[in-house]
Amino acid sequence: MTRVLWLYAIRLSDEVLSKPRFVARNPDYKRGKPCYYIGSTIYPPKKRFEMHKSGHKSSWWVREFGQHVSPSKCFRIEVENAQERDACERAYAEELRARGYGIWQN
Repeated sequence: MTRVLWLYAIRLSDEVLSKPRFVARNPDYKRGKPCYYIGSTIYPPKKRFEMHKSGHKSSWWVREFGQHVSPSKCFRIEVENAQERDACERAYAEELRARGYGIWQN
């Protein structure tokens, strides 16, 4: 059964660059490029951001450093299962990393 989900990007403050774990995951980060948290959800991205900020099924990275959803970096995907969803999310995160962005993706 195909499911329609959102791949979403939440802009993280530049303070995230002070965290060694974040820096280690982004060896090709280009100074001055934005940093994002990448995730996937059944909810509209803005609603999912609110959930993160309120602590419901949230990422510490978004609670601590999340600023807003970046609509131009959000889009719909169709997947068959959780493995396909996870693969799409990872691929998107790696694509953005390769372009020099700072990315956190679980």
